[in-house]
Amino acid sequence: MTAKYERLANAIRDKIRSGELKPGDKLPSISQIREEYQISYGSVRGAMLVLKAEGLIEGRQGTGSSSKTRTARTDLLLVTPRPRCPPAVRARWRVRELTAGICPGHENAP
Repeated sequence: MTAKYERLANAIRDKIRSGELKPGDKLPSISQIREEYQISYGSVRGAMLVLKAEGLIEGRQGTGSSSKTRTARTDLLLVTPRPRCPPAVRARWRVRELTAGICPGHENAP
C-alpha cells in the first residue's frame, strides 16, 4: 500500500502535469488539503517536502505554497515513474539525482 504522503504528492504532480495547477498558482492551505484528502498534518508536510525537494513547488511560512515554473528538469520528474522501494533507498537515489553534475565522481561514492 502506498504511503499517504506519496499519494498526495502524486495527486499534486498529476495536477501540475495536466495543467490544472499552473506556475505561480497557490496550492490549497494545509487545513484544506487535510480535509479534502482526510490525512494528517504530517502526511501533508511530507508530501510538500518531497515536492519542494523536486523543485515542483515553492513556499514560505505565512505565504503558502505555489507551483513553480516548469523547467526541463521538473518536466522529467513529472514523467519519470516512481519506483516502489524502501525510503532509505529512495533518499539515496534522490541525493544522487540532485548532485548529478555537481560532484564529479559522485557515482562511485559509497
